[in-house]
Amino acid sequence: MTLQQLRFLVEIAHRGFSVSEAALALNTSQPGISKQIRLLEGEISTQIFERRGKRLTGFTEEGRSIFTYAERVIQDSNNIRRLGQEFNAEDVGELTVSTTPTLACHMLAPAIKSFTEMYPKVHLHLFVGEHDLAIDSVVSRESEIYVAPLIDEPPSDFVTLPAFKLQRSLVALPDNPLMKVRKLSIEKIANFPIIAFETKSLSLKKVFGDHGLEPKYTITTSNPEVMKAYAALGLGVAVIATETYDAQRDAPLMARDVSDIFPAAEIMVGMRSSTYLRNYAYDFIRLIAPHLTRNRIDEELHPPATQMN
Repeated sequence: MTLQQLRFLVEIAHRGFSVSEAALALNTSQPGISKQIRLLEGEISTQIFERRGKRLTGFTEEGRSIFTYAERVIQDSNNIRRLGQEFNAEDVGELTVSTTPTLACHMLAPAIKSFTEMYPKVHLHLFVGEHDLAIDSVVSRESEIYVAPLIDEPPSDFVTLPAFKLQRSLVALPDNPLMKVRKLSIEKIANFPIIAFETKSLSLKKVFGDHGLEPKYTITTSNPEVMKAYAALGLGVAVIATETYDAQRDAPLMARDVSDIFPAAEIMVGMRSSTYLRNYAYDFIRLIAPHLTRNRIDEELHPPATQMN
């Protein structure tokens, strides 16, 4: 049994049991992976994968248990490699962070600029995708850290920490009556066509629905830049994260604070509990959320063992 064989096994599972995709991800050949898996199954005298012809369709019952241990071994080997890198060069290495397009373009930009200045020899890779893709990249170990909206049920081996909150603003053209109303309310806003922000984790429709309101939705999208573009065309009013609005850049749109009407979106920093973070990863998190000190993160990643009475 070799570490390479276990790495092949884990990658196949992460790629939906596609040997060809695993081979592409690992920069090797499909026949080579298939041969190593057969050798592994022969050595342990156990069939790991269910097969339909030459195609892998899933794990056998025994294979599922073997995968759990194999994944742990691969994670530990990656951690050992990172630890060795840290001993040799604390300011050299790689960090992959998964996040959403909105966060990458707006909220994280200042932190990323500061990080690249602090660690010019660290290659920072951003995996940018919608909320579920950002989480999946950490599940598949493509990313060490994710920065994304709060999720209701994170995977059991995830550690999530609150980073910051996004307040909301209403944007519309200057001649829209809502820009002149003294006291805004969700009922008044619902009287106008809405360009709604919609993702699996954040839904403007749900907020209106919780108040028994059903406004007309002109467009739904997960991109605030799209929302502002169509609001500028007069197709409706949009409720966006306040940080995504710039009065000069987004003219002629005007903005009004509606943080007392629409709940703030809570943004989390998350990682798998088995992840080994290098020193610069702690600094990256601190730049995003200064209250998340190394001690605070380690308390969640490595909680003290329960003492026996």
